[in-house]
Amino acid sequence: MKIVNGQITDSVTQSNSEVLAGTPAVAGGNLMMITSHALSMSVQNALTNQQQSNLNMQSVTAQNIGAMTSIDTAVIERVDEDILGD
Repeated sequence: MKIVNGQITDSVTQSNSEVLAGTPAVAGGNLMMITSHALSMSVQNALTNQQQSNLNMQSVTAQNIGAMTSIDTAVIERVDEDILGD
């Protein structure tokens, strides 16, 4: 069996202790990063859904206004046809 210098074993032990001591802090930091990323993605998705909903409502409104005004025009044309006898 080989004998290892005591300073080397102390150095390795100290490095391992630093890794073990830092693990909870790293895990906590990772948890905060993942949580903040998930929250920001949910806000972005909500904003995108709201924009798409507003776009759909605008297009439906424009189509309905167009339909209402074309009905009036069609009714007027029909009355004109009845009056003129064409």
